[in-house]
Amino acid sequence: MACFGSAARGRLAALGDIYDLVAGDLYGYLRGILGSAADAEDVLQEVFAKLAAQGPRLVGVERPLPYIFAVARNEALLVKRRSRGHDGYTEGPLLEEIAAPASARPTITAAEVEEALRAIPVEWREVVILKVYEGFTLAEIGELTGTSPNTVASRYRYALARLAQRLRRRPGD
Repeated sequence: MACFGSAARGRLAALGDIYDLVAGDLYGYLRGILGSAADAEDVLQEVFAKLAAQGPRLVGVERPLPYIFAVARNEALLVKRRSRGHDGYTEGPLLEEIAAPASARPTITAAEVEEALRAIPVEWREVVILKVYEGFTLAEIGELTGTSPNTVASRYRYALARLAQRLRRRPGD
């Protein structure tokens, strides 16, 4: 992310380039944690305000993408603490419907996956979103969340098992 270096050197317009590159994925991640489109948008805006305020201090950041996700995660956790006890997921879909060929009949719908994701603990859901939807490795997720890679792997395994259990329709599925 060469844009990150430009932003660090004071070229604030580079933040727009960074936004264009990561905002969609970052918004999806935040939406998954917070469960609220409005909160996700607010946190997304706050993340970029914090990046702009960092200015030259961004030069020392070796891995920009995990850094941005870590800033977003910290901001999201602050929002969750403020609304303690509310796990969200009260508005709109988490996942966008993916169009399938007319001849294909999906065995599991996006709504069913979303319902299953809502039913698992937020710590597990976060790992699934980062791994499956954002493409982070388990080690990167551990670094981003401040959790050991073994714990991250366990959360991922537990989440997949619970999701498979909830999404199973027939024995042998």
